[in-house]
Amino acid sequence: MKINSQVIKQLVGKSLFYPSGDNAQPFRFSIQNQERVVVSYLEEKARHPLNEQCIASWMALGHFIEILSLHAQSVGLDLEIKIKEQKQDSAWVEIFFKEGVQPLNKQRKFIHEHLDLRTTDRRPYLKKSQLSQVDIEELKKLIEVSVELEFLNPVVQDWVVHLLKVEELAWKWSELALSTFKWVTLKPMKEGMPWKNLNVPFWMVPSLFAFKKFPAFYRLSSAFGATKINKQILAHQLSHTLALGFWKIKSPQPQNYIALGRSNLRVWTWLNAHGFGYQPMTLGVLPSYILGQGYILESWPSPLVTLLKETKKLLGRWIENPQQVIWSFRTGGIDHPLPQNQRTLRLFEDEVIEILD
Repeated sequence: MKINSQVIKQLVGKSLFYPSGDNAQPFRFSIQNQERVVVSYLEEKARHPLNEQCIASWMALGHFIEILSLHAQSVGLDLEIKIKEQKQDSAWVEIFFKEGVQPLNKQRKFIHEHLDLRTTDRRPYLKKSQLSQVDIEELKKLIEVSVELEFLNPVVQDWVVHLLKVEELAWKWSELALSTFKWVTLKPMKEGMPWKNLNVPFWMVPSLFAFKKFPAFYRLSSAFGATKINKQILAHQLSHTLALGFWKIKSPQPQNYIALGRSNLRVWTWLNAHGFGYQPMTLGVLPSYILGQGYILESWPSPLVTLLKETKKLLGRWIENPQQVIWSFRTGGIDHPLPQNQRTLRLFEDEVIEILD
């Protein structure tokens, strides 16, 4: 296929269903000189306590690049990724398109054919399902060399107890809660998360929107124990979880965060295509990783930081090199796909893509 701006726009448009934190969709795409895309980052859209150092956003960019690469390779095009300096402007990467590439191999073809099945599923999973060692070995074949994937299969109770402690303390912190609530929507919209995707009971919905409109109401409610509901929801999810996956990264560099995102997208899609759900479990490990890199979480409550510092030591009981653990997810069997009204939507092409020839 001959490269031109319209071909590139079509490929980028097909790749907009990349997952990002809270479905914030923080990237904009500028097609230039009929051959490249400049990807710019809107920091304000992605600002969140769980996005310190923009690690989650770099992963989201990796998700996008992997989907774009699959679509491009399916029509005979290859990508060259150049990471830009962050000091001058908001442009993060340049993506150059080149003609001539080998067809999709069997593994990549499978992921490409099942991209539409990938979704975040926060429902309880089936206990009768099984993630076999053969499945895990297949998943490990999908990942980049700069990252590793390990599983707690089955889930270990001591880790569950730790996660529940973190959850309860974290949701008492209004900044984290309100940064999440701002993206919750009453019905599916192009940005944010429909409340039905959150696996919360219907009777809680009025409170969610009251918290969004009146932050002081949340602070008051959390002081009187309302955050225990979040803990109960997570406890129910974890009791219906088959396995927990842990991503490890060898060095904290943007290109490795991108590689992590690309690998995560493949594993996520493979699991969904084989009847397994996937839900990111960021809170338990990402802040701990950031602390391990010497970064100080200045705005975070000190009791929560103290608890997060215990994470690596605890994980070391089951996971090698726990200091490298940066991301986690839960998985388990599902008996039917997530209903359409619980899925997140995306912004339209003309809202995020421009052509500058």
